Amino acid sequence: MILTKFEHEEITIRDFNGNVELLKKLEETCKKINEHFIEEGRGAVFDIFHNKIKLKQFVGTVQFGDNYLEILPKIYSTDTITEGRKTLTKLLSVHIGIDPRIIRNSNINFQTTTFLDIFILFFALEIEKLFQKGLKKKYKRVRENKKVLKGRLILPKQLRKNIFRQDRFFVEYEEYSIDIPENILIKTALSFVSRKASNSQIRRKIRNLLFALDEISISYNIPALLQRIHLDRTMSYYNQAINFARVFLSDSSYTIVNENQREEEINALLFDMNRLFESYVAYILKEKYNLSIQTQKRGTYLAKDHIGDIFELKPDIFLELPDKILILDTKWKKINQNNRQNNYGISSSDMYQMLAYVVRFSQEYGKEVEIYLIYPKYELFERQINFTINACNKNIKISSIPFSIEEDRLLSAEEIFN
Repeated sequence: MILTKFEHEEITIRDFNGNVELLKKLEETCKKINEHFIEEGRGAVFDIFHNKIKLKQFVGTVQFGDNYLEILPKIYSTDTITEGRKTLTKLLSVHIGIDPRIIRNSNINFQTTTFLDIFILFFALEIEKLFQKGLKKKYKRVRENKKVLKGRLILPKQLRKNIFRQDRFFVEYEEYSIDIPENILIKTALSFVSRKASNSQIRRKIRNLLFALDEISISYNIPALLQRIHLDRTMSYYNQAINFARVFLSDSSYTIVNENQREEEINALLFDMNRLFESYVAYILKEKYNLSIQTQKRGTYLAKDHIGDIFELKPDIFLELPDKILILDTKWKKINQNNRQNNYGISSSDMYQMLAYVVRFSQEYGKEVEIYLIYPKYELFERQINFTINACNKNIKISSIPFSIEEDRLLSAEEIFN
């Protein structure tokens, strides 16, 4: 069973046609995922009530038993599953460093293919590209007990292991091998996702790739393997495949937990829409508008105490121009340009944060600071909203601007950056 929902929706017994056991199984899985995310300091992914699960801003997929929960982003009131899958794949590709043209040029049927299968397929296609360009080989150091003397004899090992075996030699030598960390990572990730794909054509493609990678080993120590990954200029064509593998095998993708003295694997690919939106806006500003922006700029603090600087300010997007500083903060939230009574849906804390940016960055750089709050464009937010705050003996201007994911366009961008 594949249950598809949009962010911030609720899951109840009705979604399982009255099957209480399925709902309970999903609740147990969501609780374990919450525990894992909370331990990492990232907060809960789900709000869990009696016979009800409330989704938050996290999207992706969760496996519970033999079933899957697919969570998609929702921008417009008329969003369909097809549009949700397409949007999620588009934003996530940029977030993890995949060329979004792969999605635009693909002939994937987003209506019938789940997000997880789409993501697995793109990974498989990247591996096929590696075969076309040639899998990389490197020299690696090998230590083993052989029947022939090859390379350098390791005397301590020889005396310990072969003192009564004159037909064996414990040696160390360099071997030009395809079984290198980068290929091991890719095969390990491919083996992992081979158990997750539900589409028969994708499963067949993966089996063929695994057969072609037969000479390469699989690792069971992912953290140690990731530390051995090194992509030099001659391996730049590996970048996208490695990025996919990291997502599938990273700690944020799946968790091993102990329960009743046994290990259980919880499989989840979950991503915070705030981060995905921030990454995508930054990507468009760099690629489409050719801006030398900095993301999550660090090093500026709001205050000092008796020890030193404290309360670090980290604007999402920072751009220094000759005559001014531009700060753009992205917010994955629907605001309403017609609802002035409720401050258009903009939180007071966001405005206070923007005011702090103006005060500190204008002081530090000695330039005028312009602030822009970037929200997703949808049917109730299609025009810029301007605010003026009278503080520090001057009028501070802050604007809220729509960003169209569909058009890859920031409203008024030409005016802002010229």
